[in-house]
Amino acid sequence: MLFDLKPKINRNDLFNFNQEFNALARFIKVPLTRLIVVKGLRRSGKTSLILSTLNFIKYTVCIH
Repeated sequence: MLFDLKPKINRNDLFNFNQEFNALARFIKVPLTRLIVVKGLRRSGKTSLILSTLNFIKYTVCIH
């Protein structure tokens, strides 16, 4: 579902984030990466990008 207020956790639900998704997945997989900063304007999809990327590469994601 595209226009939902909850963060997306599936890659198919993201819209127009392919470049950012691929870059984040690449940075997460590098063992020397110690810190990743995702910044942007409010409500621009940062949390959805992070959650869907972690879910795609099979990291455990816990949402409360």
